Order: sequence, then C-alpha cells, then structure tokens
Amino acid sequence: MAYYALEQFSLCAERLQQALALNPGNKDTEKDLERTTRKYMQGKLFYDQQQQEETSYTTCGIWATASFVNCSCLRNRHRSCIGDMLIVRAGRDLGASTELVFSYVLLEETLRYKETQKSLSYWEPI
Repeated sequence: MAYYALEQFSLCAERLQQALALNPGNKDTEKDLERTTRKYMQGKLFYDQQQQEETSYTTCGIWATASFVNCSCLRNRHRSCIGDMLIVRAGRDLGASTELVFSYVLLEETLRYKETQKSLSYWEPI
C-alpha cells in the first residue's frame, strides 16, 4: 500500500510540476507546495493501513475552473470524477448567491467538526 501511495504522489507531483512550468512564478511558492504536499503524503502513508484503504483517493488532477471554489470544513456540495471530467453538485437546496464550498477532506457522516480540525492540524498555510 505504501508503494501505491508513493506512486500516486509521484504522479501528482509530476502534474503539479507541469502546471508550475506552464505558470512560472515565485520559487518560494513552488518550495511551499512541495513541502506541504510531502508533509500531507507522509501523514497518509503512516495511517492505519485498513483505514487508508477505505479512504484513499486514486485520482489526481488540476481543474482550473473548480479551483475558484473555496474550501471549508463544512461543505455544501459534492464532487466526483469520471475519467478527466469533474462533476460538481449541490449537497442540499441552496439559496441564490450561496457560495459553493468543497470540503478539505472526504467527510464521513461520523466525523465531527473538531475531528476534522484535528486531522488537518499538520497542514501549514502557504
């Protein structure tokens, strides 16, 4: 399982490097991205293996339009991928001008707000 996760990390890293090459900018941003991604993957690699198999992601991609959607611990929409297509749908009825937000992590129904905060505590803002 650790090998598979490293393989997925390598694929994601390659795609991120390609995106950065197309959009050259601040070298510090590139270093921060690499540091944060490595820290995240280390956390994923040293999980309880069964839990990792149940919650691991097998896709990686960069969607320019979807990148404008903000993140929150409490989401109001769902996303799914079919091939290279990202499908976004509301999780409940939303009023006009309601901001759509992704969740930072795949939320389980049993996961509480404080547990979500704890699981994200090793992330550092860039």
